[in-house]
Amino acid sequence: TNMPDDQVYLYAEGTGKEGKVLFRTDTDSKVGVGIKACFVDGSLSERAYWKLTEIGDNLFTLAVPDGQAGAGDLMGVSTNHESNFTWDTYGTYWDFPADNVNDAVKWGFILKDDMESAENFDSMVRKLKQLLENAEARGIDKADEQAVYDNFNSTEEEIAGAIESLKLKLGYIEFADTRAKTVSTNNWDEDDDSELTIDEAAAVQEIGTRFKGVSAIKSFEELRYFSAISQIPDEAFRGCSSLTSIYLPEKVAKVGEKAFTGCSALKYMAILAPQMVEVKDGAVPKGVILFVPDSLMEAYQQDSIWGKHTIKPYTGIPVVSVAEATKIYGATKPNIEFEVSGAPVNGTPELVYETEATSPVGEYEVICLPGTITSPN
Repeated sequence: TNMPDDQVYLYAEGTGKEGKVLFRTDTDSKVGVGIKACFVDGSLSERAYWKLTEIGDNLFTLAVPDGQAGAGDLMGVSTNHESNFTWDTYGTYWDFPADNVNDAVKWGFILKDDMESAENFDSMVRKLKQLLENAEARGIDKADEQAVYDNFNSTEEEIAGAIESLKLKLGYIEFADTRAKTVSTNNWDEDDDSELTIDEAAAVQEIGTRFKGVSAIKSFEELRYFSAISQIPDEAFRGCSSLTSIYLPEKVAKVGEKAFTGCSALKYMAILAPQMVEVKDGAVPKGVILFVPDSLMEAYQQDSIWGKHTIKPYTGIPVVSVAEATKIYGATKPNIEFEVSGAPVNGTPELVYETEATSPVGEYEVICLPGTITSPN
C-alpha cells in the first residue's frame, strides 16, 4: 500500500476474522447512522489507516490521518453513545476530539511473544489452582504449594515446581505421549480432572480395544501402571503404526491374537511379569527387542514364538552404547550403530566423532550423548 510511515493499520489474528482490519464507519444502521464506530471485519483501505502518536511509556493515541474526513479525531472506547439498539452500546469509536486525551483514548501494545508468554504463565497458574483444589478435596498437605500460589511475585519456575510437586503428591501419571494420555483420561479419569492417577490406572480391569488404530501414539511406557490387567486383548493395539515402545504390566499373562499387528515402528517391549507370558504367533511384529526379567531369559529364548525375537534382561536402567563404528577412507561420515540394553528408550542418541573424509586409517573415539533419548526410568 501507499500508507505513510507515521500511519498503521490493525488486523485480527486468532479471532475467526483473520486478516480483517479495524476500519472507520459512520453509516452503520445497527449502531446508528452518523455514529462514528469501528469494526474489525473490513478490508485494507484508507479508512483503516491510523496516525500513531506516542504519548507515554508504551502508550499511544490513534487518530484519523490528515487529509481524511474527521482528521484528528481520536479512536477510543465509550459506553455513552446513543444508538438504534434498545440497550447501551459498548465499543470503539473515533469521535474523541484531538485535545481530549483521556484514559479512554490511550492505547498500549504488547509484543506477540510477550503475550504468548503471559498466556502460558496464566495457564500454569490456573493449573496450579486446580491441583490445589484437588489436594484440598483429598486432604493432602499443600502448604508449600499454596504459598507459591499466594505469592504475587512467584516466578514461572516456582509455579512449575509447585505443579510438579502436587502432581507427585496426587499420584498423577506423567505421560510421555500426549495421545496415550488422551485415550487413557477419556476412558478412565474418574474425577474428570483431565489427569490419570496411579490409583485410577490400577483400578482398570481391562483395556479392550480402546487403543486400536490410534496411529499417533508413539510410546506407552505408562501402561505398566495398569497393574490389574491380566492380558493384552486380541487386536488391542492393532494399527498403532507409530508406536515404538511399550511396557506390559506385571499381571499380564497373555498377549492376544494380532494384539500388535500393524505396529510397524515397534522397537522395544518390556515384559514385567515374573512368569512367562503366553503369546499368539504373529501377535508381535518381527524385529522387536524384548526386555524380560533376568530369571526368565533362557525360557523366553527357548520359546518357539518369543525366541524369534532378540531377548535382553530388564534391569530398569537403560544403557545406550556404540555397538559398531566403521568408516571407509574418503567417506564424509562413518557408519555407526548403537544398541540399547537394560530397558527401552525413546529417541536416538547423538553420536560425536572427530574424523574427516581424509582422516588416516586408525582408531577414533566415538562419544555417545543423549540426543533426543528419553526414558521413564
